Amino acid sequence: MFNPVIIILTVSTLHESYASWCTMQQQISCMCFQSTRISCRDQRTLTQIPSGIPTDTTYLYLTGNAISSINSTVLSELTSLFILDLKNNYISSIESGAFADLTSLYLLSLESNRITSMNSTVLSGLTSLNTLRLQNNHISSIEHGAFTSLVSLEILNLENNKFSSLKSGMFASLVSLSNLNLKDNNLTTVSANLFGSTTNLRELDLSGMALMCCSMIDLIKWAQNQTELTVFTGTCHDLNTTTDIDSFNSTICSVDGEWGSWSTTPCSVTCGNGFKFRNRSCDNPSPSKDGQYCVGNSTEYSNCRLRNCPVDGQWGSWSTTSCSVSCGDGIWYRNRSCDSPKPSADGKYCVGPSMESMLCNLGECRESCKESDKKSEWKKAKEGKWRRNR
Repeated sequence: MFNPVIIILTVSTLHESYASWCTMQQQISCMCFQSTRISCRDQRTLTQIPSGIPTDTTYLYLTGNAISSINSTVLSELTSLFILDLKNNYISSIESGAFADLTSLYLLSLESNRITSMNSTVLSGLTSLNTLRLQNNHISSIEHGAFTSLVSLEILNLENNKFSSLKSGMFASLVSLSNLNLKDNNLTTVSANLFGSTTNLRELDLSGMALMCCSMIDLIKWAQNQTELTVFTGTCHDLNTTTDIDSFNSTICSVDGEWGSWSTTPCSVTCGNGFKFRNRSCDNPSPSKDGQYCVGNSTEYSNCRLRNCPVDGQWGSWSTTSCSVSCGDGIWYRNRSCDSPKPSADGKYCVGPSMESMLCNLGECRESCKESDKKSEWKKAKEGKWRRNR
């Protein structure tokens, strides 16, 4: 029969709830001390964070165990936690929001685990966190926004991970950051665009990496302008020379050209379909000291369409009527329409009449024709040879 070994440290000020919780652990040994502190260390049989931990615990040490994951609820009641130490476990999975309720947490240690990445919400809620230890993991990527909640963070240790590149703006939200350790990663360059426009950084450690000096000119110049930065550690290599990064002379580097902003011409027409150009120059910066010219086109064009062009109306063909009488003198008409094409988009209407008339004679009428009919047609004819109507 299994007989668990239980180690209990109690003092006169120990809360009854702590003494009771420690005594109840059957397969692990924990120490409860100084009223609200618990330590369960160096037990490879401890594979998950124990349940039922007193809710007013302030210090929780769970180092050297075999914990492999942290779910989103196991810590949610421990809102008084000040220090949470989980180093030297097997942690590879942390659910989103696992620390969301730990708004009083000051120090979080996850060092020496098996973490490979961190999503954007895994650290949410840690608004009071001062120190975050992530060294000695396998982290190769951290999602954008993962540090957004850490407005009080001053110390961040990412030493000995697997970073080969860092995303632009990765540390921009860490407005209180004073100490950043990136030592012993797989980086060959580090850019100033990692940081925000203002920073309180005092220590930056980039040692233990094969950094290329001339690819980090922006960071070197940035560091020279940081009045708070007193420790800038690391070496870089270029031109067959290894140099302390804080003393590298960037003027010896060749500079590759970079494109400036596009400038765009107006559309080639004032209406209808046309095209437009956009141009840019390789001057931001210009290449120097055998630096490469910009890659890509300096000019591009695209189609453009403006409002419909105005269309002036044009007359269609004439259509002619028959003579208005069957004998004698009469009138015939011809008509046309302004529809070849019709005017559109403020185009002009056709110029000229839409109808014309002229006299016609179909020969003398027979005797049976009434005299009054003849007089009527002759009266119309006397009005003019052509008559035009609009």
